[in-house]
Amino acid sequence: MEFIDAHLGEFAALLTAVFWAVSALAFETATLRLGSVAGEILYKQKVTIPEFTGALISVCGVALFFI
Repeated sequence: MEFIDAHLGEFAALLTAVFWAVSALAFETATLRLGSVAGEILYKQKVTIPEFTGALISVCGVALFFI
């Protein structure tokens, strides 16, 4: 445990990098499967309240980094 305690910051940085890589791959896969705004317009899909709320929460979360 001493080794982990002594290098806790390095482990946190490594896990952050892994999570960023996984999220980037997941986002790419989702974009390829679902499309973007062009898929919304072409398929005449409606945006539901939970989808809009999720997008709004995401944008607000990102905005917190810039405040």
